[in-house]
Amino acid sequence: MIPEYAYVGSIDIWRTTNGGTSFQNITNGYAGGNVHVDQQNLEFHPTNSNELLSVNDGGIWKSIDRGNSWTNLNTTLTLTQFYRIASDPSNAAHIMGGTQDNGTQRTLGNPNWVGAFGGDGGEVCFHLTNSQYILGETQNNGVRRSEDGGENWSTATTGLTGSGSWVAPLISHPDSSGIFYTARQSVFKTTNWGSSWFSISTGTSGTIREMGLCRSSPDNMFATSGSQVYKSTNRGYTYANVTNGLPNKTITGIYLHPDSSNVILVSMSGFGGGNFLNL
Repeated sequence: MIPEYAYVGSIDIWRTTNGGTSFQNITNGYAGGNVHVDQQNLEFHPTNSNELLSVNDGGIWKSIDRGNSWTNLNTTLTLTQFYRIASDPSNAAHIMGGTQDNGTQRTLGNPNWVGAFGGDGGEVCFHLTNSQYILGETQNNGVRRSEDGGENWSTATTGLTGSGSWVAPLISHPDSSGIFYTARQSVFKTTNWGSSWFSISTGTSGTIREMGLCRSSPDNMFATSGSQVYKSTNRGYTYANVTNGLPNKTITGIYLHPDSSNVILVSMSGFGGGNFLNL
């Protein structure tokens, strides 16, 4: 052991070689370094202090020279955590998903996925009438837009105001070209494939986390905030609170039966019973 050497993991790994008098960033994840950011743990080899492992939001890296250089050990590991995942309605091999701190990932059938764009990923939504138009997002509803089936992406937040959930809703209108919905403190609608947005809703309270729409009866839409459920019967313009009978737990998902707007499933977080309900 060399007592003058010590390591601290934060966003990057910092090292002192003089007993803590000064520290240097030795990974520089946001400046071209090859080690993923957001360090979670560091561990030395029990008999060789030149070797150490870094465990972070991107997986596992190894150094055999006290942190001067690093090797990615993730090639054969399956470590990525998906928040949401969606498939292309016109191409079953085309799948996309938003991941925790590893961006939005994409595959066209290959088991090796590729990154579409970075950040913390979230919801992904293919438009049901034209799947060349896709919406994705970074954390807190940083909406991104593709017009070419996911090859290229641009920021799509024009008109959005307020703060969004960490993973915010993105849904497609089932039969109207150009219309997507998202939500922050209100429901937002686009009629031009996500190029710009405008707020449409009244009657909800708080930051909207989940939304649902009945494909066969798109007048019927639902939005949730915390443990509250709100229902609209006029395509999202006005909502009424319909929470009666639900436990006081955060709602993590809402899904409407595609053929019956009277059948709604809600999932809820927490411990104990009652975490998946049929309304």
